[in-house]
Amino acid sequence: MKKLYILFSTIFICSITTAQNPIPNPGFETWSGNPLNADGWYSNGTASNILVTQVPGYAGSFAAQGNVIHFNGGQLVAPYLGCNFPVTQRYNSMQFYYKANLDSGDVFQVSAAIYDTGNALLAANYFNIAFSSSTFTLFTLNIDSVNSGIPDHALITFTIIPMTPNPNPHINSYFVIDDVEFISATTGIKENIGPADISIFPNPVNEKLFIFVELKEKNPLNLFLYDATGKIVLQKQSAAPVNGKFADVLKIESISSGIYMLMLSGEKGSYLRKVVVE
Repeated sequence: MKKLYILFSTIFICSITTAQNPIPNPGFETWSGNPLNADGWYSNGTASNILVTQVPGYAGSFAAQGNVIHFNGGQLVAPYLGCNFPVTQRYNSMQFYYKANLDSGDVFQVSAAIYDTGNALLAANYFNIAFSSSTFTLFTLNIDSVNSGIPDHALITFTIIPMTPNPNPHINSYFVIDDVEFISATTGIKENIGPADISIFPNPVNEKLFIFVELKEKNPLNLFLYDATGKIVLQKQSAAPVNGKFADVLKIESISSGIYMLMLSGEKGSYLRKVVVE
């Protein structure tokens, strides 16, 4: 399993914005300092080596872009953007819009974790997004409970890591994120399916996963099944839609038990569903 890169050293505590979404400056609309930094967030880099920059956003005026750069003209360094902020309840998912260019096997890694006052881990998850996207795409990361306790603070991170034998990221890789939101069970999860109806069954599954999609796409979809490390364990291209409807099946008899993420990728975006294999 690849190393999960989370900055546990110097922590900058952020202020709460709203009771519904505790993440500060979630749309990256306010920036200050020299060089500019998104208020309430921390990132690596210095005035002469800027890894995270202000760019046009999905909603509002701005978003945050993380770029791989040559640090001081030498070693390649990946961007790192994170925030540590107070929470008073558990959240079951984090959602955000992203764009990415991922070169030569690099992946865009996202993580979320919730802790108690003693820094004991209560809930967490991470995911390695392996496909570039030239348009803003909504992504949902489930936050899975691991221990009981009273939530005190949360840590979220965004970075790029290499998944090839090369230990360094690549200079053309970058990510853009906007509108980051924590979602609780009481407020409901906004499924990132765009103008689609997606049905998958049975779920949990142990032999065949049937997929039915009604989507405003004219061409076949690419189907990817990711494991918990972000590795693709199964992929195929769907049949062409008939009157805007897709029907397909994934054979998963040889796949180990566990939790997976199914991605359906089309021209207008990517659509995600969690799959439990028994």
